[in-house]
Amino acid sequence: MTRMFNSGTGVQIPDARIGGIVSDYAQLPEMSAQDRASSAVNVGVILASCVPVPTRLLIVEDSAATTYAIRAFFASVGYDVQTAPDAATANTLLDQEDYDVVITDLNLGPGPTNEGVDVIARARQRSDRTCIILLTAFRSGAVETDARGRGADIVCAKPIALRDLSELIDVVLRRQRVPPPARGC
Repeated sequence: MTRMFNSGTGVQIPDARIGGIVSDYAQLPEMSAQDRASSAVNVGVILASCVPVPTRLLIVEDSAATTYAIRAFFASVGYDVQTAPDAATANTLLDQEDYDVVITDLNLGPGPTNEGVDVIARARQRSDRTCIILLTAFRSGAVETDARGRGADIVCAKPIALRDLSELIDVVLRRQRVPPPARGC
């Protein structure tokens, strides 16, 4: 039976692999300290490439209660979540950070502003790989056509169960994911 070493990151590494790395150093005493450090860094890079990175999510929603619920749910399942209460803040964050998922409301403020479609366009301009979702209580054919034309992957009517929303995101992200490296993970 192979014992497993938990690296503290959730990645389980066979004990033999760790032992093999240590025994390589023991068998090569002529390695300089600089060579050993360089090898350790290379091993660290290989192991780090195997560590799952949290999915980055931006929620753009003017309702504090809705933002709280969406943020709490996605943070509890491991997402790295940021929020923006309006289009201006969202655009600033989109210019500063890369996101895997952007969820935006259609109307970001009092009255029918439709600013959410501008957020969609900005997010799509920044990345073809971002999963972009429009949530709206005012779903119509025209809204859906406009949102999809600007780059939305999914248009959902409110209310929607957060578990269902999470499953939709998973489908889009799986479709866009690059295959994992051939070795090492």
